[in-house]
Amino acid sequence: MKRYIKQSKLLLCILISRTIIGCTDKEVGPVKGGVQNFTKLSAGTKEMIKELDDLVSFGDPLSYYHWNEKRAALAKAQLSTSSTEDYIRNFFIYCKENLNAGNSLQTAKEIESLLDRSKVSLGNYKPEYKEIYALLALSYLRAGEQENCINNHTSYSCIVPLQEEGQHANPMGSQEASKILRVLVDNHPSDLQYRWLLNVAQMTLGNYPQGLSSSELIELPRSSGDFGRFREVAMGLGIAQDGLSGGVCIDDFNSDGFLDIFCTSYGMEDQAQLFLNDGKGGFVNYTQEAGIKGI
Repeated sequence: MKRYIKQSKLLLCILISRTIIGCTDKEVGPVKGGVQNFTKLSAGTKEMIKELDDLVSFGDPLSYYHWNEKRAALAKAQLSTSSTEDYIRNFFIYCKENLNAGNSLQTAKEIESLLDRSKVSLGNYKPEYKEIYALLALSYLRAGEQENCINNHTSYSCIVPLQEEGQHANPMGSQEASKILRVLVDNHPSDLQYRWLLNVAQMTLGNYPQGLSSSELIELPRSSGDFGRFREVAMGLGIAQDGLSGGVCIDDFNSDGFLDIFCTSYGMEDQAQLFLNDGKGGFVNYTQEAGIKGI
């Protein structure tokens, strides 16, 4: 199955790459020094855009595990008809989808509201609420990542072990997550995932390892020498893209001797992007001119 998916993605990349350097209603080869500037979209390109638009408008969210915004809406609608014994389970499903949709802080607040209504707190922790508390901690941790590593991204963000330049300027998310994770670590010491997340949270706060007890600390292996690290250069080149996973093709799409970048991402309405190498160390977004707007 994995090989089939990879082959399908490669085929899609090849087909869209052909669209980029392809044609309007007649076959036109690659244009030296620049991708064909489309004044008229080919019939195939128009049909592809229509199919994608129809999918977004009429597709079944339950058939696409990553369509989390719509899946969350469906799950939330079921809560009003859930029986008492099913409510917590359905609420958990809704919160997972909502969190995966990127609504991290909202998810945290809704979980806290449920715990408050159930008269459950960190002070009177109940093991049967373990998964809900774990989701609450993850919601706060992701809220911190969104605030600090996405909205205020630097070339040091999200690279473990975090250097000072990658630590969170706004500590709220990691602070709240740490409170919950400490309770989970105390009550479930064999679940290493909670210890690891607590260690990550403390790294983002600049408290690793000194802010962790011996029962909480996971020591990272140390290298005998400095073997360096890759530098994050996408932001400076104008090709940094936020999307849901995705893929990339690197090729000389306009036959000028320089490698260009075509990238996609998994979101149902994420736009495919074409970046042409300017021959001077940078890239120019050529998506509109290539005639793939809407794909």
